[in-house]
Amino acid sequence: MSKTKKLLKKGGGPGGYDIYVDPDALRAVSSYFKSRLAAFDPHKHSFISTTPHQDGEFGKLPLDETRRVNDQYVHVQGQAVQSLNDLTTWLGQIADALKMSADLYDGADGVK
Repeated sequence: MSKTKKLLKKGGGPGGYDIYVDPDALRAVSSYFKSRLAAFDPHKHSFISTTPHQDGEFGKLPLDETRRVNDQYVHVQGQAVQSLNDLTTWLGQIADALKMSADLYDGADGVK
């Protein structure tokens, strides 16, 4: 694909446009996302394993206060872990879909 070719160009395609896709660029983005996920994975696991705590770590507060603070911490820490897991899942799915799209474009064009 020419570096000067635009993604959309007036023509006979859907909606009056021809669509150009660079499967190698899709694969490159997919590969980049996968490499970033691999680099992030140990940091995610470190956060998950080091952020939980035991009752009493907030010092000598009255029992009701300690329980309230503990419950808030556990709730927010759980949300953070869920968000990290969601983020890595979604980015992995996007990377897989980009690669699959590239393969489908190559298959449609008869490229092996």
